Amino acid sequence: MRVAATVGVPPSARRRRLHLWALYARAILREFRGSLALLGGLIVIGTAVIALSSWQPQPGLRHSFAAAFELLSGEPLLGPPPNAAVTVLYVAFPIAGLAVGAEALVRLSLLLFSKRHGQKEWAKIMASTLRDHVVLCGLGHLGVRVLEKLLELGVDVVVIERDANNGFVETARARKVPVLELDAKNETALAEAGVPHARAIIVCTNDVMTNLEVAVDARKLNPKIRLVTRMFDPAVAAKLGDALALDVAFSSSALAAPTVATAIFDANVLSSFELDGRMHLVARVEASKGGALAGKAIAGLQSELEVAVLALERAAGGPSFRPSPDEKVQAGDAVVVHVRADKLGRFTSAARG
Repeated sequence: MRVAATVGVPPSARRRRLHLWALYARAILREFRGSLALLGGLIVIGTAVIALSSWQPQPGLRHSFAAAFELLSGEPLLGPPPNAAVTVLYVAFPIAGLAVGAEALVRLSLLLFSKRHGQKEWAKIMASTLRDHVVLCGLGHLGVRVLEKLLELGVDVVVIERDANNGFVETARARKVPVLELDAKNETALAEAGVPHARAIIVCTNDVMTNLEVAVDARKLNPKIRLVTRMFDPAVAAKLGDALALDVAFSSSALAAPTVATAIFDANVLSSFELDGRMHLVARVEASKGGALAGKAIAGLQSELEVAVLALERAAGGPSFRPSPDEKVQAGDAVVVHVRADKLGRFTSAARG
């Protein structure tokens, strides 16, 4: 890594980056552990055969080790073989060294190629370096929007998507997100995505049974993981959420319903939630000229129209979060409020005048 790349980076970010590179190096070594073990075994055998041979003078252990290592590349350090065992070594070692080296070179080239193109080998290694991340299963229209929001939150994400032809896969790779082209119902896929080390898993495929199966498998791999699972029936989501110990069982249709229903009002509904059996909204409403909001102080607006003002966006400037009670709304400003759903119509009417 170039030193210039760390200029201006906070120490905590640099430490995290170094930690990730250490985990990546360990993953690379683990990927080549078979080749390294075979190479080490060959060197040990070669060292023993050379050290116990009848050469005169007898080579020491260090000289025998160097001779065995060089012999793998076809360059004998010692003279003609003194016996049959060393003769076999002289013939077999260069062939074995060439085979092991070629296999390792091909695999390393594949890994480097995959790094540039975001393909499965690179994604697998990068996924193994992450800790306290989120695993996202399913990259459909809902999944890709969830991914965008997770990235906005600054969370590391690993995606599992079995359809390699899914157009959203390239969208995720363009954002440097590891994408494993595997079936999430396979426990191996969950393990490769790092579920044992993840903080949460979000399962939002279009198949309810798949979502449930993946959630159960994820809980087995990591009893402490937070399970967020998509359901299509709100009633079933509520029942199964309790029965299967799902942390969040959500219905995308239920989540969208408040936004669709409140679209009849002149407001931009940013989010919705249920509190004490009633639907509450966070909405953005513009104050029209001649409306009841223009010229009114924040305190008066909140008491008269039963809302909580979260932010005030000036027409001529940026947003003001948690404005003071005495600050006045001007025509053209936008107000972001927390309002009960049944009070939204009254509030938008006052804003419009």
